[in-house]
Amino acid sequence: MKKVKLPTTVESLQAQLSKECKEHEAELKSLKKELDKEKLRSLANSTMIDLAEKTFNISIRKNPMPSNQRLVSGQSSRGSNNLCKLSL
Repeated sequence: MKKVKLPTTVESLQAQLSKECKEHEAELKSLKKELDKEKLRSLANSTMIDLAEKTFNISIRKNPMPSNQRLVSGQSSRGSNNLCKLSL
């Protein structure tokens, strides 16, 4: 186990706490910046998917209905109804 050197004076303790506080503030600033970047990336991806779905009239996102409910409601998950219509 790593030994930690404890400060022996109040001044050294204050200096150590001040240093740790600055390190934590820098880490927090970095994490906030990274979070903002990820939020922007997520928004860009969502916008790109919306645009592709409208432009090409396709469904990219998953359906919210579970597959077993689609089968019960008569919807096909693989489009077999279209195949049956074509063979008629």
